[in-house]
Amino acid sequence: MRFLVLAMISLVAAAQTAPLTLSTYDMFRYAVTARAFSYRFAPAGGAAPYSFSVEEGSTLPPGLRLNGATGELTGTVPQVGEYRHTVCITDVAQQQICIPFLVIAVANEGDTYTELPPARVSVDYQNLVAKPGEFAEFAYDPLSGGIPPGMVLEITGRLYGIPRPPGGAWAFRVRAKDFEGNTTIRPYLIRLMGPLAATTVMPTGFSGIEYSGQLSVLGDQPPHVWTVRRGPLPPGYVLSETGRITGVCNQPGRYPFSLRVTDLTLSSHDRDLVLTVLGSLPPIAISNADLPGGAVGVGYRQQLNISGGREPYSFRILGSLPPGITLSSSALLSGTPTTVGSYTFSVQVTDLAGSNFAKSFTIAVGNLRYSGPATVSLFAQEEARVVLTADGGTAPFRWRVAAGTLPGGITLSETGVLSGTALVAGSVTATMRLTDASARTLEFPLAILVSAARPVLSSNGIANGASFATGGIAPGEIVTLFGARMGPANLAPFTLDGNRRIPSALAGTRVLFGGTPAPLLYVSANQIGAIVPYGVAGRTTVDVVVEANGVRSETASVALTASAPGLFTVDSSGKGQAAALNQDGALNGRSTPLRAGDVVVLFGTGEGQTLPGGQDGTLTGAETARPVLPVSVMVGGKEGLVLYAGGSPGLVSGVFQINVRVPADVAGDQVPVVMQIGEISSAPGVTLSIR
Repeated sequence: MRFLVLAMISLVAAAQTAPLTLSTYDMFRYAVTARAFSYRFAPAGGAAPYSFSVEEGSTLPPGLRLNGATGELTGTVPQVGEYRHTVCITDVAQQQICIPFLVIAVANEGDTYTELPPARVSVDYQNLVAKPGEFAEFAYDPLSGGIPPGMVLEITGRLYGIPRPPGGAWAFRVRAKDFEGNTTIRPYLIRLMGPLAATTVMPTGFSGIEYSGQLSVLGDQPPHVWTVRRGPLPPGYVLSETGRITGVCNQPGRYPFSLRVTDLTLSSHDRDLVLTVLGSLPPIAISNADLPGGAVGVGYRQQLNISGGREPYSFRILGSLPPGITLSSSALLSGTPTTVGSYTFSVQVTDLAGSNFAKSFTIAVGNLRYSGPATVSLFAQEEARVVLTADGGTAPFRWRVAAGTLPGGITLSETGVLSGTALVAGSVTATMRLTDASARTLEFPLAILVSAARPVLSSNGIANGASFATGGIAPGEIVTLFGARMGPANLAPFTLDGNRRIPSALAGTRVLFGGTPAPLLYVSANQIGAIVPYGVAGRTTVDVVVEANGVRSETASVALTASAPGLFTVDSSGKGQAAALNQDGALNGRSTPLRAGDVVVLFGTGEGQTLPGGQDGTLTGAETARPVLPVSVMVGGKEGLVLYAGGSPGLVSGVFQINVRVPADVAGDQVPVVMQIGEISSAPGVTLSIR
């Protein structure tokens, strides 16, 4: 049935519109490699809307794409070359024209090809591609574009022959050798003029009905005369010299034939076509069984489905539509009802041939209305529960899906609850039917948008990156975030960017503290290492959001403290042997203990603000930043002498070192060490080996 409707559209459109053609035929366009290219094919005549495609067997230039709805050819051509292809334009009447188009990709803006004098289809041509005596010999570069068919390039540089259709632009390169044996590449462009029989598909005809279809030709030397080269046309159809096929055929069938168009210079182009003649038209029908009710003040929209007959249709209302609702020329009932009541009317459809059909409908308008949002937003892989609401009717209300489907994993209860877990991202629009206790009904569209699964930041899932203690966080602190769907399945570590900084976006993931992206040390699906931006200082709380591939987690509010000290340990657990260097540079441990009274270097994070102020994502240089707050260290319960506390040269800003002389009277394999910055101490459980 759909095919018949399209065919009827084509029949009427062909009879009532100008032939499908181009408003302007540009044979070629230059493109610059590695730069954005854009060109729009502009059809004229025919019956809009148009669709655009590449002819079967033809290939677009590399890097370019053709928008099937707008006719825009866009993209970036990656390499120099000559790319000839054929683009087809089809209108709603199923008429189609196909035209050759050439894209010449050059390396630099302003580069052009040497344009030769134009040639004409079927007319003898000869021309030298260079001045006599300028070069010793010439050879066509087979890796370049093409010379028009029927033409030959001689070694002397003479381009000659009788070019064959189709016309258009051709570009090619020539290897020119001078008298000293040096070879240069010279690019050339030639326009092949002559009639181009652009029409490739004609509208469908119908048995016993007058047919009229105009062929399209592009050319510069009118008048263009059409003749039948090989036939026959469908019985009863004739071709005029101007390219219009008319007549009445009473024999349905498929009729192949070949036409020739010739211009004033006797250049010609042949086109093979097939014209299909279908049987008689089916009767007019309206397939809608009934129409849903409406509600006062609520937008109403219902399409009547018309088929059969011969378009276009005209409509007449017998009776009265509900006040506020109108019927458009496209058979759409729409508007906003203003008055409660039951309205019975008939829709009469008349086609182009004068045949008509009428069908009766009733629309009940009440005060019942859907009072919820037009779009319900969900997230994939998250349990959802959305209660649909209504008012103006008599409770209880009953809900069901009248047309369309809900997202996979989501159901609608009779009480109006959308619930479940959406399986995948996407969007659907379903028609909902609402019925109240008085049997009044209302149908309305409901859009359900399922966004990609959100990253999940675990409850209490932000911990000190050294000690894994949770609670408050401090500016410049290295933290570890725990959750799900926060990044790639495999851990992605950072690499310094072009400014030798830690990046704030890594493998599609960002972490925002108060809206500021944090430097990221590594990301994975379940764990992220980040550095709290120094700019959050001065607040009491900060909102933290994880963003993965543009989708954001729910916001977590975290307390901010002036400091949040933590000491790094050898096994990265936050407990046991400290990651520390002895005075001689050896890693502290049971086999390499520190001597009592010596200096040990500890490493930590969470010192808070520094002087000079901390710079997000930088590496510590020769000028080291020192904590604003006082730093002290207890070793074995006794205070050590802090010789230095500040940035560690070569490490990321956020890691700091403490050089402390341990008391002379402490010793043991597991001597506890605790650092205090300001009023906050590091977590217990970190030890040193001292003898």
